[in-house]
Amino acid sequence: MCVTHALGDVPTFEALSVGEVSSWDDYQEPFLIVRTAQKYKLTVEAAAKQIREKLKSKQLNVKTHFSKDGIPLENFKIEYYQLPKEISEEKQEEAIKDCNSEKCLMKLKTNPEVIGLSKAKHKKEFYRQLLYQRIRSYVGARELLGYEDRKSNQPYISKMLKLIPTLNLSPISKEYLMGRFWKDLKGKGQPVDSWLRQEMVVIAPDQMQPILRVSEDFEFGEAGNVLFFELPIYTNHYFDSSVSLYEVVGNKKKPTESMVVFTDVMEIDELKKSGLIRTLFKGKMVKAISQYQEQLLESISRVKDK
Repeated sequence: MCVTHALGDVPTFEALSVGEVSSWDDYQEPFLIVRTAQKYKLTVEAAAKQIREKLKSKQLNVKTHFSKDGIPLENFKIEYYQLPKEISEEKQEEAIKDCNSEKCLMKLKTNPEVIGLSKAKHKKEFYRQLLYQRIRSYVGARELLGYEDRKSNQPYISKMLKLIPTLNLSPISKEYLMGRFWKDLKGKGQPVDSWLRQEMVVIAPDQMQPILRVSEDFEFGEAGNVLFFELPIYTNHYFDSSVSLYEVVGNKKKPTESMVVFTDVMEIDELKKSGLIRTLFKGKMVKAISQYQEQLLESISRVKDK
């Protein structure tokens, strides 16, 4: 059963039954926020383990700032990076082929990425090289490139994080993400692990084409809770910028119970075009994102009561 609440409500263990799903959404221009929570008969460690395994299932073999494994950046050659096979589907290949300075559906910077791609003889190979360079620029220099004429997506990250009220439950991690994430990587509140991953995200297969997303995932631990923060380095469709947060919260009264709150904050191009388009499109996007979140949370095992 799914119950809808106001965005500002912070879910509590008392408010949810084991297995119950609760959802929240809001739009604070230009960001759409969708949050879903579910309660489990699982310890924090058990629930976090399953989320960790899901997030690492599409891991790229390159070491980041807090990685426990992976190839060092200086040894990460272009032959080690490949596009997912889904990028060869007709609509994806057409978007790469037709990308030009007048119109490009691939969320690339006009200069030099779009201009270079439009002139390239082997476009998909050139596109692969562009993404490889984005990965190197991010890992090596913390560059979070934007698209079209937007130089960087970095300023949007703190704006999005401010819209997640449950981050107040993890004040040290929140301070790190809001204040020191781009400046002082080491020290109090730093992640215990991080990794790069690449996946084709299928949100609403009957309405939207798969979305290529390359991201860095971070794991934080605080006061018995676990937090996974996902920062997209590149997204090829729909999202101008976005972040995802998976919060695994423990129940001090019942250590065998936990709750996962899954939050997506998204800057979506369609929602910024006009009030009319936003009215028509927002409900469909909320429904699609909520279903995607619910499916992930439902995939986490629940231990039956003894």
